Amino acid sequence: MATITEAEIIERLENLSNSRKLALKGNINWKDESELYKLTLVRDAMSIFNSGGGLMVFGAGEGQFTGLSEVEEDSFIGFDLNEMLKLYAQPEFFCDPVTMTVTHAGTEKKVFVVQV
Repeated sequence: MATITEAEIIERLENLSNSRKLALKGNINWKDESELYKLTLVRDAMSIFNSGGGLMVFGAGEGQFTGLSEVEEDSFIGFDLNEMLKLYAQPEFFCDPVTMTVTHAGTEKKVFVVQV
């Protein structure tokens, strides 16, 4: 799986709306989220995988692109969605998570992107 580029992220975020291949997750602190919420991300990743692949983007939501705060960005250190996928996803597959800086409306913003 090739790592997605900033230009591809900007293109996909153009309309700021969810689709079969793009799940906008807004701003979260991964370490503070419940196990139930994390399991919904497994479900979302499986849905994207079954539609041929796509992205989950944290730091952008329906109609808004705020970027992640430093605390939110740091919360993804040790991000363990792949561990959860090993436990719950059939067939087994893996995601490629990466933190990126994206320029939007002339301002640099951090996003956490999970490529499925």
